Amino acid sequence: MNMTTSATISPRPRSMGIFFGLFSGGIALFAANLFLLEPFMSKAVNPAFAGTIYTVVRILGLVFLGYALTRYAGRNRFQVISTVLLIGFIDQVFLKGLWVSRDTHLHPENWVGIDPSNAAIFVNMAMGFLFFIPIVLILSLLGIEATRFHREWTRSPSN
Repeated sequence: MNMTTSATISPRPRSMGIFFGLFSGGIALFAANLFLLEPFMSKAVNPAFAGTIYTVVRILGLVFLGYALTRYAGRNRFQVISTVLLIGFIDQVFLKGLWVSRDTHLHPENWVGIDPSNAAIFVNMAMGFLFFIPIVLILSLLGIEATRFHREWTRSPSN
């Protein structure tokens, strides 16, 4: 006898799909920014401009992620901050660590005096993330507050 009925099986809430879409989209955005956009802009324009664009995309990406998780996925502040911190960690430690590891093998002359082992690279990226945490918190809170501002703006009566 089948003990499972259609009443006990509930479909995934729509907000979970939105959450995972935003989570994977955020990681994809930061990966594309680091591995595709930044090298293209370095060759097409110049490295200083590429670095500026890379930083602006990271900042706007974190703010938009906080906004979208709050508004579209219905997450509370703790969930949004935790998710944005996790994506920031993946971006800073894993993606940037992979980029640095690859660059140490492609251009060893640029890394003279720096330990090229993978452990040292990822530990240094993780240490850098510790200093990056307050910035990620502020950017995610900006996104959360933008959602609150948008909600209050649309509710206020027009004069």
